Amino acid sequence: TPAFDAILIPEGGPVLGTLLRGLAARGVDPSRIKFLGTGLWDDVELLRRVNLETAWFASSPPQLTSQFETRFYGNYQYTPPRIASLAYDAVALAVTLATSGRAFDADTLTSAAGFMGPANGIFRLRRDGTTQRGLAVMQVDKTAPKLISPAPTNF
Repeated sequence: TPAFDAILIPEGGPVLGTLLRGLAARGVDPSRIKFLGTGLWDDVELLRRVNLETAWFASSPPQLTSQFETRFYGNYQYTPPRIASLAYDAVALAVTLATSGRAFDADTLTSAAGFMGPANGIFRLRRDGTTQRGLAVMQVDKTAPKLISPAPTNF
């Protein structure tokens, strides 16, 4: 029996299935070991292909992402790639700064309060070049994600 309670699997796509089969072959039982993932798992098609029942993963607030995807689909008649929502939030930040008269400088961009992205929720840019985001925790319920802990609305 493995000597751990959870395992973080930061993979998606075809690699995820291979990793899950390898873990099962080595006796890692998902009914006894909690599988943890990233936003890469926020993909209904992926969850239909692999068994991640009861696994947890971090993701953008599902309601905001869903609203963005619905608007995008209404305008362009196709489902946006995931990265489109991040670009949308970046443009929204630029528009907010431009229309508020705030400077595009390091102090403004690295504000401790952060910013609200309309598609992915709160985020802040840090002086070390990293980004911090407020994410929800989702649980895989059959082949769909279910919200178990909402994303924070401020830092």
